[in-house]
Amino acid sequence: MALYGQDIDKHLFFFSLAILHAYHRHLTTNAGISSLLVFMGTGQGSSTAEYLTRIDTEPNKFLFPSLDACVAEFEFREHQDKLAAPEQKIKFFNPAIYGQANTWYTLHPALLTEHGKYVFLDIREKFSPFWADELHRSYRALLGPLAGQDPAECKPQISW
Repeated sequence: MALYGQDIDKHLFFFSLAILHAYHRHLTTNAGISSLLVFMGTGQGSSTAEYLTRIDTEPNKFLFPSLDACVAEFEFREHQDKLAAPEQKIKFFNPAIYGQANTWYTLHPALLTEHGKYVFLDIREKFSPFWADELHRSYRALLGPLAGQDPAECKPQISW
């Protein structure tokens, strides 16, 4: 599918938000890759820009040092959303980020069991795979000497 006009703008906006909120110097760390997966897995983009602007004032911004910190942030936002009046609600996830709505971009994705029934994951279950030790090991192996370094300052520069 080709991207034209406004579609390109939306995709460029998404990627600029990812860089702005995940910070390039942290992307080579465990917390950085996990936070980027959370960013993508919650459908962050132009429709969640108000939430991202608000979180930008907090110390860690969208960089979560641990699974617990990530879960705490989204449990807090979910609780605040339930208490807010409709006109005060702020979109902090977007299940339709790529067009067709998908429950995997919500905080409680639906999982079809072998018995044909749906179960809904809690927030910790949703984000746990993004913080798995195996993911972190594989990511560090992929990065090699770049792991944990600021990509702008790492020598030698790596090209895949």
